[in-house]
Amino acid sequence: MNAERTHQALATITDEGLFERLATAILREANPTYHSLAHPGVNAAGKTVKSPLDGICFVQGADPPHMIAVHHTTTALKKLEKKWLHDPSRVKPRKGPQPTAPAGDLIKTAELADEERTRTPNLRVTLILTTNQEPDEALVRTVEAAGRDRGLEIDPWPCSRLSHFL
Repeated sequence: MNAERTHQALATITDEGLFERLATAILREANPTYHSLAHPGVNAAGKTVKSPLDGICFVQGADPPHMIAVHHTTTALKKLEKKWLHDPSRVKPRKGPQPTAPAGDLIKTAELADEERTRTPNLRVTLILTTNQEPDEALVRTVEAAGRDRGLEIDPWPCSRLSHFL
């Protein structure tokens, strides 16, 4: 399959479980640091399940300790910023005491990293964000900056990077 057809095939995946399994396999093969990723975001039937992360591992022998966190998404390009960056603490709810939209993937991961750092204060955390879309440079820069602000290293895997590996 040529690169253009591979890119188009990835971009049209709507089965979230299929995309997560494929992206996790790519990560494991593409980067030796990611080879031990656990994949709690998909069940044995290949369906996505509610989980704080789609993938996680701790790099063996890393000094300082290093946690890898993964979020996969097939969210439409126009909703990708909210999917990754939505911060409910900065939203004034229209109805009720709490905002109803869930925290974005980066925000959820930062909270989990803060929790884990109570056990391991010098923990290094890398957040991998995979998508079958191609975010624009402004979103990539915004996500990188938001990650830095929260002590996360960001490793984006947009559609072009995934398809390049394939």
